[in-house]
Amino acid sequence: GREQTTLLTPLLLNFLGYDSVSDMFDDFQDHGKHVPVHAAKLLFEAAAGNDAVALEILTRQGVELGKSAAAVIHKLKMEKDTFDVVLAGSLLTRGDHGWIRSKVEQAVATVAPNATIVPLATEPVVGALWSAMDADGHAVSQDVYDKMRAFRDFEHIKQTTR
Repeated sequence: GREQTTLLTPLLLNFLGYDSVSDMFDDFQDHGKHVPVHAAKLLFEAAAGNDAVALEILTRQGVELGKSAAAVIHKLKMEKDTFDVVLAGSLLTRGDHGWIRSKVEQAVATVAPNATIVPLATEPVVGALWSAMDADGHAVSQDVYDKMRAFRDFEHIKQTTR
């Protein structure tokens, strides 16, 4: 009741399985529960409904990420270089419809006009595997590279127990 109404309230209650904010609050307080990280995807659903609160949160996140990118660019003295700023994480690569990315692009363009913002093309685990193979002296063949590069969504990677 401190802020304006938001679509996030019913979305979160439904997502967590509660009938009211007070029920959710009491249960979380009494049992030390935490909101799951993947609840962040609700921000995009609310923003798509033009929810002012969700849009403000996403805008603020984009501004802060842009400041971080600009700080790294300054620290590395890359202002005049041509390079990619790679966006990673499901919220930036699959959920965002420009709410966050546009703010990152604005901040980066101000300090490094030759930089390009690009989403990560594969899951980070693929890069980790390539690095591990390389560090162990195993060359990544084109066939292996192509097969691993196809994993653009972690949910599609088959899990094994071996």
